[in-house]
Amino acid sequence: MSTMTDQIDFVCVRPDHQVSTLVEALTIHDEQWAYCPSAQSDGHEWLPCGGMRVEDLRRLLQQFPATRIARSAEAPAWPNGLP
Repeated sequence: MSTMTDQIDFVCVRPDHQVSTLVEALTIHDEQWAYCPSAQSDGHEWLPCGGMRVEDLRRLLQQFPATRIARSAEAPAWPNGLP
């Protein structure tokens, strides 16, 4: 059994769930926090985002596509911290 933290571990990358105005959109996926930019209730395409604070994830989503933010757990962290 995993323990939930305050870090967001998954981001939804489904194309029709990407919006220019972000909403409060936290949910649970695989017993971890997940964020969908459009707050849709179903039909997500979850990819790992490495675990980050919701504020950092929202800031990144305003600058980059979700597919760029999402990365596998084996991928290196953002160079020099968050962009």
